[in-house]
Amino acid sequence: MNEWIEQLADMAASGEAVVIVTVANIRGSAPREAGARMLVTASETVGTIGGGQLEYQCTRLAVERLREEPGVAMRRFPLGASMGQCCGGVVDILFETVADGLPSWLRTLGGLHGQRTPAMLVTSVGDRPGRKMIVTPDTEFGDTSAGDVELARKRLVGGDEPLLADNVFYDPVVGSDFDVAVFGAGHVGTALVNVLSTLECNVRWIDSRRKIFRRVPNNALAIESREPALEVSALPPGSHALARH
Repeated sequence: MNEWIEQLADMAASGEAVVIVTVANIRGSAPREAGARMLVTASETVGTIGGGQLEYQCTRLAVERLREEPGVAMRRFPLGASMGQCCGGVVDILFETVADGLPSWLRTLGGLHGQRTPAMLVTSVGDRPGRKMIVTPDTEFGDTSAGDVELARKRLVGGDEPLLADNVFYDPVVGSDFDVAVFGAGHVGTALVNVLSTLECNVRWIDSRRKIFRRVPNNALAIESREPALEVSALPPGSHALARH
């Protein structure tokens, strides 16, 4: 899913240099899908792009990039006998170094993902490598020259897969469509919401009491309503509901 956003934010906020290694494009058979990521630091690797010789070589190159100036690079890897992998396709890998603390694009992306707002992360790897733009259904953030806003929004609304086109990487980071309503903010309701905060879901937390909500997770919307039953009609289609009387 999108755990890498929070993991990368924690690493960057601590001042640790990180290389984001992303499968940007595949042709033929490959061990992982486009959009798969791993994070590489001087001491650890988080996530996977499929293991084997491809991951080994990409990890080695990422560690080398940690000793260089921050930047973005694209490398192409033909798989098969020469790489010692049973897959026979071709994979384009994007290497991106984050070394100067928490970048603004990551802060914005983290906020949008915490609110479960669908977003398209657009990265230029051509004439303006590393330029970033974030596109939501109705807003753009960052450097709009990094890519095509219209294409990004069209692919976001259509729920399409990541795309590498004209040296621009379009990567959808889409909020969950798993919606849960929790009625009641007492001890049990709070415990339920705390558990749900660890999952990829959207929570509507509803109670009739004023100032009952003390700590609201990023994926939850607290709703004070005199008539909680009326909130049922406002729930997204297909929502699940939990009630504590």
